[in-house]
Amino acid sequence: GVRYTYQGVLHDDKNSITNFVPSQGFVTPGKDFGPLYRKDWNNFAPRLGFAWTPTKDSKTVLRGSFGTFFDVPALNFFTANTGVPNGGAAGVNANPGGASPVYSLSVRNVTIQSGVPIFGTASPTPPFGVFAVSQDFTTPYVFNFNVNVQHQFSRTTLLQVGYVGSLGHKLAVLRDINQPVVTNGVAVRPYAAQYPQLATINEAESATNSNYHSMQLQLRQSFWKGLSGTFNYTFSHAIDNTSDVRNTVPTNSYSLANERGNSTFDIRHIVTSFVSYEVPTFTSHAPLLTKGWQVNSLFTFHTGSPFNILAGTNVSGTGENRDRVDLIGDPYASVPVLTGTTAVQYFNKAAFARPAAGTFGNLGRNVLYGPGFGSMDFSVFKKTPITERISTEFRVEIFNLLNRTNWANPNATFSSASFGQLTSTRNGGSAPGLGFGEPRNAQLALKVIF
Repeated sequence: GVRYTYQGVLHDDKNSITNFVPSQGFVTPGKDFGPLYRKDWNNFAPRLGFAWTPTKDSKTVLRGSFGTFFDVPALNFFTANTGVPNGGAAGVNANPGGASPVYSLSVRNVTIQSGVPIFGTASPTPPFGVFAVSQDFTTPYVFNFNVNVQHQFSRTTLLQVGYVGSLGHKLAVLRDINQPVVTNGVAVRPYAAQYPQLATINEAESATNSNYHSMQLQLRQSFWKGLSGTFNYTFSHAIDNTSDVRNTVPTNSYSLANERGNSTFDIRHIVTSFVSYEVPTFTSHAPLLTKGWQVNSLFTFHTGSPFNILAGTNVSGTGENRDRVDLIGDPYASVPVLTGTTAVQYFNKAAFARPAAGTFGNLGRNVLYGPGFGSMDFSVFKKTPITERISTEFRVEIFNLLNRTNWANPNATFSSASFGQLTSTRNGGSAPGLGFGEPRNAQLALKVIF
Protein backbone atom coordinates (compact mmCIF):
# COMPACT_ATOMS: atom_id res chain seq x y z
CA GLY A 1 0.00 0.00 0.00
CA VAL A 2 0.85 3.67 -0.11
CA ARG A 3 0.08 6.34 2.45
CA TYR A 4 0.05 10.03 1.59
CA THR A 5 0.26 12.75 4.21
CA TYR A 6 0.49 16.50 3.88
CA GLN A 7 1.92 18.24 6.92
CA GLY A 8 0.82 21.85 7.10
CA VAL A 9 3.42 24.56 7.67
CA LEU A 10 3.60 26.20 11.10
CA HIS A 11 1.92 29.61 10.96
CA ASP A 12 0.27 32.23 13.14
CA ASP A 13 -2.95 33.96 12.10
CA LYS A 14 -1.89 37.10 14.00
CA ASN A 15 1.42 37.32 12.14
CA SER A 16 3.38 37.52 15.37
CA ILE A 17 6.19 35.14 14.43
CA THR A 18 9.27 36.18 12.51
CA ASN A 19 11.85 34.39 10.46
CA PHE A 20 15.33 35.40 9.40
CA VAL A 21 16.26 34.91 5.76
CA PRO A 22 19.90 35.83 5.04
CA SER A 23 19.06 37.46 1.70
CA GLN A 24 16.27 39.64 3.16
CA GLY A 25 16.75 39.91 6.92
CA PHE A 26 13.78 39.61 9.27
CA VAL A 27 10.48 38.73 7.58
CA THR A 28 6.97 38.02 8.82
CA PRO A 29 5.65 34.78 7.29
CA GLY A 30 2.11 35.16 5.98
CA LYS A 31 2.28 38.96 5.92
CA ASP A 32 5.21 40.31 3.94
CA PHE A 33 6.66 36.93 3.04
CA GLY A 34 5.61 33.43 2.06
CA PRO A 35 5.22 30.53 4.53
CA LEU A 36 7.76 29.90 7.30
CA TYR A 37 9.24 27.18 5.11
CA ARG A 38 8.18 25.70 1.82
CA LYS A 39 5.18 23.41 1.59
CA ASP A 40 6.16 19.79 1.09
CA TRP A 41 3.68 17.99 -1.17
CA ASN A 42 5.90 14.98 -1.83
CA ASN A 43 5.11 12.82 1.22
CA PHE A 44 4.27 9.51 -0.42
CA ALA A 45 4.99 6.61 1.92
CA PRO A 46 4.90 3.10 0.38
CA ARG A 47 4.47 0.05 2.63
CA LEU A 48 5.20 -3.60 1.86
CA GLY A 49 4.99 -6.74 3.97
CA PHE A 50 5.01 -10.49 3.46
CA ALA A 51 4.75 -13.74 5.39
CA TRP A 52 5.79 -17.18 4.08
CA THR A 53 5.64 -20.67 5.58
CA PRO A 54 8.27 -22.78 3.77
CA THR A 55 7.39 -26.08 5.49
CA LYS A 56 4.25 -28.17 5.33
CA ASP A 57 3.86 -28.34 9.10
CA SER A 58 3.63 -24.51 9.22
CA LYS A 59 5.87 -24.41 12.27
CA THR A 60 8.34 -22.07 10.58
CA VAL A 61 7.33 -18.64 9.31
CA LEU A 62 9.45 -16.09 7.47
CA ARG A 63 8.24 -12.48 7.66
CA GLY A 64 9.50 -9.18 6.35
CA SER A 65 8.36 -5.62 5.83
CA PHE A 66 9.43 -2.22 4.53
CA GLY A 67 7.83 1.16 5.04
CA THR A 68 8.47 4.87 4.64
CA PHE A 69 7.31 7.07 7.49
CA PHE A 70 7.23 10.88 7.55
CA ASP A 71 7.77 12.80 10.75
CA VAL A 72 5.65 15.65 12.09
CA PRO A 73 8.00 18.53 13.01
CA ALA A 74 7.28 19.31 16.64
CA LEU A 75 5.93 22.76 17.47
CA ASN A 76 8.42 23.24 20.29
CA PHE A 77 11.30 22.73 17.87
CA PHE A 78 10.44 26.08 16.27
CA THR A 79 9.11 27.97 19.28
CA ALA A 80 10.50 26.72 22.60
CA ASN A 81 14.22 26.17 22.25
CA THR A 82 15.44 26.93 25.75
CA GLY A 83 19.01 26.84 26.91
CA VAL A 84 20.77 26.77 23.53
CA PRO A 85 24.42 27.11 24.61
CA ASN A 86 25.48 29.69 22.03
CA GLY A 87 22.94 32.37 22.97
CA GLY A 88 20.58 32.12 20.02
CA ALA A 89 16.96 33.24 20.21
CA ALA A 90 14.40 30.87 21.71
CA GLY A 91 12.41 30.44 18.49
CA VAL A 92 10.45 32.21 15.77
CA ASN A 93 8.26 33.64 18.53
CA ALA A 94 11.24 35.29 20.28
CA ASN A 95 13.29 36.89 17.53
CA PRO A 96 14.74 40.41 17.91
CA GLY A 97 12.84 41.55 14.80
CA GLY A 98 9.41 42.13 13.32
CA ALA A 99 6.56 44.19 14.72
CA SER A 100 6.98 42.75 18.23
CA PRO A 101 10.71 42.10 18.72
CA VAL A 102 11.84 40.09 21.74
CA TYR A 103 15.11 40.89 23.51
CA SER A 104 16.96 39.49 26.49
CA LEU A 105 17.72 41.87 29.35
CA SER A 106 19.51 41.17 32.60
CA VAL A 107 20.22 43.19 35.72
CA ARG A 108 21.82 42.36 39.05
CA ASN A 109 21.25 43.41 42.66
CA VAL A 110 17.73 44.66 41.98
CA THR A 111 15.29 45.72 44.68
CA ILE A 112 11.77 45.12 43.40
CA GLN A 113 9.52 48.08 44.15
CA SER A 114 5.92 48.83 43.28
CA GLY A 115 5.62 51.07 40.23
CA VAL A 116 9.33 50.91 39.47
CA PRO A 117 10.38 49.05 36.29
CA ILE A 118 12.58 46.11 37.16
CA PHE A 119 14.96 46.86 34.31
CA GLY A 120 14.84 50.62 34.82
CA THR A 121 16.03 52.45 31.72
CA ALA A 122 18.02 49.50 30.47
CA SER A 123 17.69 48.95 26.75
CA PRO A 124 18.76 45.96 24.67
CA THR A 125 22.20 46.26 23.20
CA PRO A 126 23.52 44.31 20.22
CA PRO A 127 24.70 41.89 19.07
CA PHE A 128 21.49 39.84 19.22
CA GLY A 129 20.90 36.10 18.89
CA VAL A 130 18.56 34.98 16.14
CA PHE A 131 16.43 31.94 15.28
CA ALA A 132 15.91 31.12 11.60
CA VAL A 133 14.17 28.40 9.62
CA SER A 134 15.76 27.39 6.33
CA GLN A 135 13.65 27.94 3.25
CA ASP A 136 14.75 24.47 2.17
CA PHE A 137 13.35 22.81 5.31
CA THR A 138 11.39 19.69 4.32
CA THR A 139 9.57 16.93 6.14
CA PRO A 140 11.99 14.43 7.74
CA TYR A 141 11.36 10.78 6.91
CA VAL A 142 12.65 7.34 7.81
CA PHE A 143 12.85 3.97 6.07
CA ASN A 144 11.91 1.13 8.45
CA PHE A 145 12.56 -2.46 7.46
CA ASN A 146 12.81 -5.87 9.09
CA VAL A 147 13.00 -9.56 8.35
CA ASN A 148 12.57 -12.35 10.88
CA VAL A 149 12.12 -16.07 11.14
CA GLN A 150 9.85 -17.67 13.72
CA HIS A 151 9.82 -21.35 14.65
CA GLN A 152 7.48 -23.25 16.95
CA PHE A 153 9.42 -25.97 18.78
CA SER A 154 6.42 -27.25 20.71
CA ARG A 155 2.83 -26.31 21.43
CA THR A 156 4.02 -23.81 24.05
CA THR A 157 7.56 -22.83 22.97
CA LEU A 158 8.31 -20.29 20.27
CA LEU A 159 11.62 -18.80 19.06
CA GLN A 160 11.94 -15.73 16.85
CA VAL A 161 15.14 -14.21 15.45
CA GLY A 162 15.11 -11.13 13.28
CA TYR A 163 16.90 -8.14 11.84
CA VAL A 164 15.36 -4.69 12.37
CA GLY A 165 16.77 -1.53 10.85
CA SER A 166 15.96 2.05 9.93
CA LEU A 167 17.49 4.86 7.89
CA GLY A 168 16.57 8.45 8.71
CA HIS A 169 16.86 11.21 6.10
CA LYS A 170 16.52 15.00 6.12
CA LEU A 171 16.42 14.98 9.91
CA ALA A 172 16.17 18.29 11.74
CA VAL A 173 19.23 20.05 13.14
CA LEU A 174 20.04 23.50 14.53
CA ARG A 175 23.11 25.01 12.86
CA ASP A 176 24.70 28.40 13.51
CA ILE A 177 25.08 29.87 10.02
CA ASN A 178 26.83 32.89 11.55
CA GLN A 179 29.40 30.94 13.55
CA PRO A 180 32.67 32.91 13.70
CA VAL A 181 35.49 31.79 11.45
CA VAL A 182 38.73 32.00 13.42
CA THR A 183 41.82 32.96 11.42
CA ASN A 184 45.13 33.73 13.16
CA GLY A 185 43.27 34.10 16.43
CA VAL A 186 40.76 36.58 15.00
CA ALA A 187 37.08 35.54 14.95
CA VAL A 188 34.92 37.02 12.19
CA ARG A 189 31.26 36.22 11.60
CA PRO A 190 30.25 35.63 7.94
CA TYR A 191 27.34 38.09 8.17
CA ALA A 192 29.19 40.69 10.24
CA ALA A 193 29.31 43.25 7.44
CA GLN A 194 25.73 42.68 6.26
CA TYR A 195 24.16 42.37 9.71
CA PRO A 196 26.56 43.92 12.27
CA GLN A 197 23.92 43.82 15.04
CA LEU A 198 23.47 40.05 14.85
CA ALA A 199 25.59 37.40 16.51
CA THR A 200 24.38 33.77 16.64
CA ILE A 201 21.95 32.81 13.88
CA ASN A 202 20.68 29.32 14.69
CA GLU A 203 18.97 27.99 11.60
CA ALA A 204 16.62 24.99 11.67
CA GLU A 205 17.51 22.76 8.77
CA SER A 206 16.64 19.28 7.52
CA ALA A 207 20.21 18.25 6.83
CA THR A 208 21.22 15.19 8.87
CA ASN A 209 20.84 11.42 8.64
CA SER A 210 20.69 8.45 10.98
CA ASN A 211 20.84 4.68 10.83
CA TYR A 212 19.89 1.88 13.20
CA HIS A 213 20.68 -1.82 12.82
CA SER A 214 19.79 -4.57 15.27
CA MET A 215 19.53 -8.31 15.79
CA GLN A 216 16.53 -9.14 17.97
CA LEU A 217 15.86 -12.51 19.57
CA GLN A 218 12.81 -13.62 21.52
CA LEU A 219 12.09 -16.93 23.23
CA ARG A 220 8.50 -17.21 24.41
CA GLN A 221 7.16 -19.93 26.68
CA SER A 222 3.39 -19.89 27.07
CA PHE A 223 1.64 -21.55 29.99
CA TRP A 224 3.19 -24.97 30.68
CA LYS A 225 2.71 -26.71 34.03
CA GLY A 226 2.15 -23.34 35.66
CA LEU A 227 5.22 -21.75 34.09
CA SER A 228 5.23 -18.99 31.49
CA GLY A 229 7.76 -16.42 30.45
CA THR A 230 9.64 -14.55 27.75
CA PHE A 231 13.31 -13.87 27.09
CA ASN A 232 14.43 -11.03 24.83
CA TYR A 233 17.88 -10.02 23.64
CA THR A 234 18.77 -7.13 21.35
CA PHE A 235 22.15 -6.31 19.87
CA SER A 236 22.01 -2.95 18.12
CA HIS A 237 23.85 0.17 17.05
CA ALA A 238 22.38 3.63 16.39
CA ILE A 239 24.35 6.38 14.62
CA ASP A 240 23.35 9.96 13.80
CA ASN A 241 24.59 13.53 13.53
CA THR A 242 22.50 14.78 16.43
CA SER A 243 20.06 13.16 18.86
CA ASP A 244 18.68 16.35 20.41
CA VAL A 245 17.60 18.97 17.90
CA ARG A 246 16.04 21.45 20.31
CA ASN A 247 18.63 22.59 22.81
CA THR A 248 21.98 21.95 21.20
CA VAL A 249 24.12 22.87 18.23
CA PRO A 250 27.06 21.11 16.59
CA THR A 251 30.59 21.58 17.86
CA ASN A 252 31.39 23.05 14.47
CA SER A 253 28.36 24.15 12.45
CA TYR A 254 30.43 24.08 9.27
CA SER A 255 31.20 20.36 9.66
CA LEU A 256 28.13 18.24 10.33
CA ALA A 257 30.17 15.22 9.28
CA ASN A 258 32.31 15.75 12.38
CA GLU A 259 29.16 15.27 14.48
CA ARG A 260 28.42 11.83 13.12
CA GLY A 261 28.76 9.35 15.93
CA ASN A 262 26.91 7.12 18.35
CA SER A 263 23.38 8.27 19.08
CA THR A 264 22.79 9.55 22.59
CA PHE A 265 20.29 6.71 23.09
CA ASP A 266 22.56 4.02 21.60
CA ILE A 267 22.63 0.93 23.83
CA ARG A 268 24.44 -2.05 22.32
CA HIS A 269 23.15 -4.97 24.39
CA ILE A 270 19.73 -5.27 26.05
CA VAL A 271 18.43 -8.33 27.90
CA THR A 272 14.93 -8.45 29.36
CA SER A 273 13.00 -11.39 30.73
CA PHE A 274 9.78 -12.11 32.56
CA VAL A 275 8.98 -15.39 34.33
CA SER A 276 5.74 -16.25 36.07
CA TYR A 277 4.98 -19.43 38.00
CA GLU A 278 1.64 -20.46 39.44
CA VAL A 279 2.52 -22.50 42.51
CA PRO A 280 0.64 -25.84 42.54
CA THR A 281 -1.45 -26.84 45.51
CA PHE A 282 0.25 -29.61 47.48
CA THR A 283 -2.53 -30.23 49.98
CA SER A 284 -6.30 -30.09 50.14
CA HIS A 285 -6.26 -28.59 53.61
CA ALA A 286 -6.92 -24.88 54.19
CA PRO A 287 -7.66 -24.08 50.52
CA LEU A 288 -8.07 -20.35 51.21
CA LEU A 289 -4.48 -20.29 52.42
CA THR A 290 -2.77 -22.84 50.15
CA LYS A 291 -4.38 -22.05 46.78
CA GLY A 292 -3.87 -19.07 44.48
CA TRP A 293 -0.15 -18.39 44.94
CA GLN A 294 1.92 -16.98 42.10
CA VAL A 295 5.54 -15.80 41.97
CA ASN A 296 6.96 -13.53 39.26
CA SER A 297 10.30 -12.13 38.29
CA LEU A 298 11.17 -9.38 35.86
CA PHE A 299 14.74 -8.44 35.06
CA THR A 300 16.40 -5.96 32.76
CA PHE A 301 20.09 -5.64 32.03
CA HIS A 302 21.72 -3.46 29.41
CA THR A 303 25.03 -1.82 28.63
CA GLY A 304 25.55 1.90 29.17
CA SER A 305 24.61 4.83 26.97
CA PRO A 306 27.20 7.16 25.41
CA PHE A 307 28.14 10.59 26.68
CA ASN A 308 29.77 13.56 25.00
CA ILE A 309 32.82 15.10 26.69
CA LEU A 310 32.94 18.88 26.33
CA ALA A 311 35.77 21.25 27.18
CA GLY A 312 33.48 23.59 29.12
CA THR A 313 35.38 26.64 27.83
CA ASN A 314 35.44 28.54 24.55
CA VAL A 315 38.61 26.92 23.20
CA SER A 316 37.82 27.31 19.51
CA GLY A 317 36.93 30.99 19.85
CA THR A 318 33.60 30.47 18.10
CA GLY A 319 31.47 31.04 21.20
CA GLU A 320 29.35 27.97 20.46
CA ASN A 321 30.38 26.44 23.83
CA ARG A 322 30.36 22.93 22.37
CA ASP A 323 34.10 22.36 22.00
CA ARG A 324 35.31 18.88 22.79
CA VAL A 325 38.69 17.77 24.17
CA ASP A 326 41.83 15.97 23.05
CA LEU A 327 42.22 12.28 23.89
CA ILE A 328 45.83 11.65 24.94
CA GLY A 329 45.64 8.31 26.78
CA ASP A 330 43.54 5.33 27.85
CA PRO A 331 40.53 6.63 29.84
CA TYR A 332 40.09 3.31 31.63
CA ALA A 333 43.70 2.78 32.70
CA SER A 334 44.92 3.75 36.19
CA VAL A 335 41.55 5.11 37.27
CA PRO A 336 42.06 6.70 40.73
CA VAL A 337 39.97 5.66 43.73
CA LEU A 338 38.28 8.56 45.49
CA THR A 339 38.22 8.79 49.28
CA GLY A 340 36.14 10.88 51.62
CA THR A 341 33.21 11.06 49.19
CA THR A 342 30.33 8.92 47.94
CA ALA A 343 31.25 9.78 44.35
CA VAL A 344 33.08 7.23 42.17
CA GLN A 345 35.74 8.12 39.60
CA TYR A 346 34.55 6.41 36.41
CA PHE A 347 37.51 7.12 34.14
CA ASN A 348 40.97 8.63 34.35
CA LYS A 349 40.63 12.33 33.60
CA ALA A 350 44.37 12.52 32.91
CA ALA A 351 43.62 10.76 29.62
CA PHE A 352 42.14 14.01 28.31
CA ALA A 353 43.63 17.43 27.65
CA ARG A 354 42.42 20.89 26.75
CA PRO A 355 42.82 21.28 22.98
CA ALA A 356 44.95 23.98 21.42
CA ALA A 357 43.34 27.39 21.02
CA GLY A 358 41.34 27.69 17.82
CA THR A 359 40.65 23.94 17.58
CA PHE A 360 37.65 21.80 18.45
CA GLY A 361 39.37 18.78 20.05
CA ASN A 362 40.19 15.42 18.47
CA LEU A 363 37.70 13.35 20.46
CA GLY A 364 34.61 12.31 18.52
CA ARG A 365 31.02 12.79 19.60
CA ASN A 366 29.61 10.23 22.06
CA VAL A 367 32.69 8.02 21.91
CA LEU A 368 32.65 6.82 25.53
CA TYR A 369 29.89 4.84 27.24
CA GLY A 370 28.57 5.17 30.78
CA PRO A 371 27.82 2.46 33.35
CA GLY A 372 25.47 -0.36 32.52
CA PHE A 373 22.05 -0.87 34.05
CA GLY A 374 20.60 -3.85 35.86
CA SER A 375 17.49 -4.50 37.88
CA MET A 376 15.70 -7.64 39.03
CA ASP A 377 12.19 -7.24 40.38
CA PHE A 378 10.39 -9.99 42.30
CA SER A 379 6.77 -10.31 43.36
CA VAL A 380 4.41 -12.72 45.11
CA PHE A 381 0.67 -12.69 44.36
CA LYS A 382 -2.02 -14.38 46.44
CA LYS A 383 -5.49 -14.65 44.92
CA THR A 384 -8.32 -15.47 47.31
CA PRO A 385 -11.97 -15.96 46.31
CA ILE A 386 -14.47 -14.38 48.71
CA THR A 387 -17.72 -15.16 46.89
CA GLU A 388 -18.56 -16.22 43.35
CA ARG A 389 -18.32 -12.60 42.20
CA ILE A 390 -15.78 -11.11 44.59
CA SER A 391 -12.13 -12.00 45.04
CA THR A 392 -9.00 -10.34 46.35
CA GLU A 393 -5.41 -10.24 45.18
CA PHE A 394 -2.67 -9.45 47.68
CA ARG A 395 0.69 -8.46 46.26
CA VAL A 396 4.19 -8.16 47.68
CA GLU A 397 6.44 -6.47 45.13
CA ILE A 398 10.18 -5.93 45.58
CA PHE A 399 12.01 -3.70 43.12
CA ASN A 400 15.75 -4.06 42.47
CA LEU A 401 15.90 -7.19 44.60
CA LEU A 402 19.70 -7.38 44.44
CA ASN A 403 20.01 -3.70 45.40
CA ARG A 404 22.33 -2.95 42.51
CA THR A 405 23.59 0.64 42.22
CA ASN A 406 22.57 2.00 38.82
CA TRP A 407 24.72 5.05 38.21
CA ALA A 408 23.81 7.85 35.84
CA ASN A 409 26.46 8.88 33.31
CA PRO A 410 29.51 10.66 34.73
CA ASN A 411 30.17 14.38 34.68
CA ALA A 412 31.40 15.00 31.14
CA THR A 413 32.57 18.63 31.41
CA PHE A 414 36.37 18.81 31.33
CA SER A 415 36.59 22.11 33.21
CA SER A 416 34.46 20.82 36.11
CA ALA A 417 36.06 19.80 39.40
CA SER A 418 33.99 16.60 39.34
CA PHE A 419 34.93 15.68 35.77
CA GLY A 420 34.62 11.93 35.23
CA GLN A 421 32.82 11.26 38.50
CA LEU A 422 29.64 9.27 39.11
CA THR A 423 27.61 11.34 41.54
CA SER A 424 23.97 10.30 41.10
CA THR A 425 21.84 7.30 40.25
CA ARG A 426 19.90 6.83 37.04
CA ASN A 427 16.57 8.29 38.15
CA GLY A 428 17.20 9.67 41.59
CA GLY A 429 19.32 12.73 40.92
CA SER A 430 21.33 13.60 44.00
CA ALA A 431 18.98 11.64 46.30
CA PRO A 432 17.77 8.05 45.74
CA GLY A 433 14.21 7.73 44.53
CA LEU A 434 11.66 5.00 44.04
CA GLY A 435 11.87 4.74 40.28
CA PHE A 436 12.83 1.82 38.09
CA GLY A 437 16.33 0.63 39.01
CA GLU A 438 16.59 2.73 42.15
CA PRO A 439 17.77 1.24 45.49
CA ARG A 440 15.81 -1.80 46.65
CA ASN A 441 12.31 -0.94 47.79
CA ALA A 442 9.13 -2.90 48.40
CA GLN A 443 5.42 -2.21 48.26
CA LEU A 444 2.30 -4.02 49.38
CA ALA A 445 -0.97 -3.88 47.52
CA LEU A 446 -4.47 -5.28 47.95
CA LYS A 447 -6.80 -5.45 44.98
CA VAL A 448 -10.51 -6.21 45.27
CA ILE A 449 -11.98 -7.69 42.09
CA PHE A 450 -15.76 -7.70 41.64
